[in-house]
Order: sequence, then C-alpha cells, then structure tokens
Amino acid sequence: MSGSILLPSCWGLLLSFLNTFWYKTYSFLPDCIYFPVEEFFAFNIHNNTMFMKLPMAFLFVVFFIWALVENGRNIKFFDFLMIIFVLIFFIFLMMPCLCRPMEYVRRKNCAAVMHSMYQTMSSYAENFPDRIELEPHDGHKIHYFGEGKNINDSKFILFEDADRVHAGNLKHRMYSDGTVEHFYPWKKEKK
Repeated sequence: MSGSILLPSCWGLLLSFLNTFWYKTYSFLPDCIYFPVEEFFAFNIHNNTMFMKLPMAFLFVVFFIWALVENGRNIKFFDFLMIIFVLIFFIFLMMPCLCRPMEYVRRKNCAAVMHSMYQTMSSYAENFPDRIELEPHDGHKIHYFGEGKNINDSKFILFEDADRVHAGNLKHRMYSDGTVEHFYPWKKEKK
C-alpha cells in the first residue's frame, strides 16, 4: 500500500527535477525545440494536470491490485473499510481540477494589465506620456513605445512584453487602437 503512495510522489519529484534541468539547456538547443517543450512543462508540470495524474493513477492502481492479491485471502472488515476509503480518495484525486495552471493565469493577467493601462492612458489625454514605469504585479517587464506619440496617429505598438517572460516565449503586444496580439517571436523568425 505504501508503494502506491511513494511511487507517484517519486514521479512528481522526477518531473520537477526535469523541469528545473530543462531551463538550464536554453543555450544548447534551437528555439524551435526549446520553447515548445518549455511551454509543455509550464502547462503540464502541475499537480492538477492529467499529465501528472495519469502516471500516478497507474502506479496507484498497480500497487493497490498487487496488495489485494497478496493479502486478499485474509481480509477483515476493518481492512475492507480501509480499501473502500482508499478507493474513494483515489476517485476524488482523479476528478478533473477546476483550476488552471499558473502560466495560463499569468498570460490572462498580463493581457488584462496591458488593456487597463491603455484605457487609463487614453482616457486622460490625446498624447501619450514620454516615459512611464511599467511593472505588473507579477514582476515581469513590459516595454513602452508611445513616447511623443498621439492617440490619433496611425496604428503603432504601444506595449510589448520583454523576452522570455512567459513560457514558450509568448509575447503580448498592445497597439495604439487597443487591440492585443499574442505571438511567438521564434515562430515568425522561422517563416
């Protein structure tokens, strides 16, 4: 029984180690390989994703069945209740999670922060300020390109994420008309 708990925990530790090791390989791999894997890790190395749950579930079921086969002949009422309790816990563990990975939330927040900054700036004056200090609540850097420009000028880039602030090097770009673009710079370079 203890193996059904220890092995899934080891699986989670191994994936966390691989995730940490992967970030150190950035300079050795081309962007078209590194960034998709980085994004996969950001969305899947999380306790509530199916990538983490399915191997844990497989290991749990294998060890649970093995324990029942080995000790099934001498099972008592208390042991039977314990098995029912463990199965209920296992079903609860495998229920789909209602939360999203943290990277998904960071991406949504980043676009929302850009949009709120645009609305604040465009409501006060026709001209954009020459300099502003931008630092969203999660601490990543945003570049500002509105120095000396007017809100009525032709469409131009107003804000853009710095390099490597989101997994997979996803960038958000806010234009002067209030639209937000999501893109991967390494995909555009490839074309």
